[in-house]
Parts: sequence; structure tokens; C-alpha cells
Amino acid sequence: DRALLGLDTLSRGRGARAWADVGAMRRIRAGWTADLGARIGAVSGVRLLAVPGVQLGEAVNGGLAEARAGLSRRLTPRLPVARAAYRYATGLSGGAQLRDVLRATPAHALEANLVAAVARDLRLGAFVYVASSTHWVPVLFESAPAVTLPAIARVDVSVEKWFWRHRVRTQLLVRNLLNRSERYHPLGADFPLRAHLTFALALPPM
Repeated sequence: DRALLGLDTLSRGRGARAWADVGAMRRIRAGWTADLGARIGAVSGVRLLAVPGVQLGEAVNGGLAEARAGLSRRLTPRLPVARAAYRYATGLSGGAQLRDVLRATPAHALEANLVAAVARDLRLGAFVYVASSTHWVPVLFESAPAVTLPAIARVDVSVEKWFWRHRVRTQLLVRNLLNRSERYHPLGADFPLRAHLTFALALPPM
């Protein structure tokens, strides 16, 4: 998940960290629900990694911030889930090297999903994910060129079907339906159109 979020430039080891979260939710007109939130964090002992995964210099300290907003609504009994959410993340403090590395994480991200209940045991879903471009600087070899990965715009669709009195659930998920470029790391793969098939079994209590 860290690679997918573009956070693989920060190692897992941290000397200390502190986070403060605040959020609010309110029902507004026409049945919509709005939510707002913010998160501020201070980390110390962060070990930076270069693009190839090589550890860089001494541990550094810094501050991070994130703001988010969302809208959701149950449109109709056939459209029980409709939601859109936006997130903005930025660095608050720290040296130039830390700020450069944080630019490898998308500053802006937008998500939206819609679920349709076609029948009691059949649901369709659509999901949209849009993230801003990321910039990877040559923190290990200064003579190497910087790499800018383009923004990501991904559309996923899914079909869920239940069997045996809702004890067995199957799901077919198609990701990157439009087969657009989806790359999260300069040395990573460019994920094409792909499909996943899952099965889940819910046994009755003994």
C-alpha cells in the first residue's frame, strides 16, 4: 500500500511521531452528507530512501499536513451508495531534501464511487481515482535527471453476485478499464487493464 500511495520514499523506521486529527460531518440539502477533515503530523528520525531503495544520509525531522472533503448520498434504493472525496497533502516543515522527497507523493487526489443494486443478490459498482503528477528528484546522484510521472486517472468497475442465501459472494473487479498509464514509481511497473476474481464464504454461527 505504501508503494501505491507513493510513500515508498520514506522507510518504516521512525524515532517518534505525533498526529492530530479533526473532522466534522453534517447533513445538508437534498439528502447529501458533507464531511471535512484535517490531519497534522510531526515525525522525527525519518530515513529517506533514494529511488533505487538506497538509504540517504542521516535521519531527518519534518511536519506533514492533509486536508480532505467529501460528499455522499443514498440516491435511490437502487443506487444506495454515491460518494466523492478530495484530499490535499503537503509538507509543513523540514529540510529541502525532505520536501523534495515528499513531492513523490500526489498532492491532490480525487475519488468517486457509485454502487447500483440491480437485484437483491446482484450489485454493480464504478470507481474513479484521479491523482496529480509526482516529481522524483535525483537525491542520490545529483547529476541524474529528475523524473516526473504523469497524473493518474483510473476507472474501475465491479460486479458482485451472492449465492446460497447470501452465504457465498463472488466479485469480478476490472481495474484501469480505459487502459491508461498507471505508474507510481520511476522504477515500477506501468499497470495495464487487469481483472480480479474473488470468492467469499460466510458460514452461519455454530
